[in-house]
Amino acid sequence: PQVTFAFGTSSEVGPKNVFTYMPESEETGYLSGIIAGMVTKANIVGIVGPVDAGDAARYNRGFVLGVKAANPKARVMVAHSGSFSDFIKAGEVAQSQIKAGADVLSGSSQQALGALRAVADHRDKDIWWVGQDIAQIGIPEGYKVIAASSYNYAAVVVGLVEKLDAGITGGMGLPMNFNNGGFIFEFNPALDKISDGPIKAKVAETIEAFKAKPNTINYTTVDYSKL
Repeated sequence: PQVTFAFGTSSEVGPKNVFTYMPESEETGYLSGIIAGMVTKANIVGIVGPVDAGDAARYNRGFVLGVKAANPKARVMVAHSGSFSDFIKAGEVAQSQIKAGADVLSGSSQQALGALRAVADHRDKDIWWVGQDIAQIGIPEGYKVIAASSYNYAAVVVGLVEKLDAGITGGMGLPMNFNNGGFIFEFNPALDKISDGPIKAKVAETIEAFKAKPNTINYTTVDYSKL
């Protein structure tokens, strides 16, 4: 084949002219979890996922590990809306977690916007969000977003070009991680009062560790039934 394709997100290896790409989003989830674990006053945090699969599953499990690393006493509530785009259901899940005492929440995929809106409904309460989309910082509900991460697809393009230059036309996976520039992470400057100091220092230290060595977060060890 003379044409090469890139497909994602998937960890499966495709045909000889197809590259797949997979965000190793356990890294971004871990950062979100660190923040949640350090910010929570109730020692209860929530994660609203779409379905337990793909990069969303990696993010959610990384989040659990990050929370536990930063705050072993914290309880993590994990729930799924069952859809990547059901904002209403995600909002209902988030409200349930808030009623159960969660004061820091996170979520992945498009449906997470519904969960963020649920958090933003509690304007006068110290209930916060850590996002998987930097754009969330700039929307009206962003006043609740302490920090967020995003995918940088340039890492996929660069990796693909490098493979093509080496004569490889596909049949392999391309990772996205901090090591190859596949992730971007930002704090919300409007909430520096929360994140300045130990939180920013710990996140910066962890990002540098991820840049130095990928694949250090074993997200497969997380068993939701034991939380």
